[in-house]
Amino acid sequence: MLLPLWPAETDVHSQRLSPFDIPLIPVESRKYLLVFYKPLQMEKPSKDSTIYDSRLKILLAGFRAIARQVSYQDLQGTGVRLPEQGISVSGPLEDAFTQIPGLSDTTSETGAATSTTVPISTSASTSQLSVIASSYSRDAGLEFDPEALIELGLCRVLNSKENANATGNEPLSEGIHEEQIDTEQSVMVRLTPIGNAVMEMVWVGGLALSSFGS
Repeated sequence: MLLPLWPAETDVHSQRLSPFDIPLIPVESRKYLLVFYKPLQMEKPSKDSTIYDSRLKILLAGFRAIARQVSYQDLQGTGVRLPEQGISVSGPLEDAFTQIPGLSDTTSETGAATSTTVPISTSASTSQLSVIASSYSRDAGLEFDPEALIELGLCRVLNSKENANATGNEPLSEGIHEEQIDTEQSVMVRLTPIGNAVMEMVWVGGLALSSFGS
């Protein structure tokens, strides 16, 4: 699937509390997330198993969700129909806009109100394939990789002040997760509004591949 990486609308409650008009993002500056699912190589069950039922051939016992950022220019001449509208998010629309993957630091700091059009930079490092989620069985669910989400600009590492507040005895705030990035330290990460919407779409796609029709 091809997901737009800019916000279009939010829930009615958030828009009422924090009204915001999104500046125009030129078509040639738009970025998308290409997501596909790759089956894991597993031992095949017997043909009389329900996984081989003629109605359930699409179901996968295990898979990985792989993603890559692509630009408008990358998709020219491919025949792929591009989304015209952005992705729906929740929460303040301005927060989603200022955390668009690839949005320049200058635009984020000065705010969107200074311009009616906003260019988005294209980074070569985000064009690589990344495994963003894995499922090893239907019962195990779908596990997302925070490092891959950070690389794609869908998740951010909280600063030291936020880390200090989140590592106390109080429970973590909604949307904040503690992840063990390596064997020596753990960091606090938070999905961006667009990252949260993307994760929901990837999860629904995984659900369709492992559960629907059973």
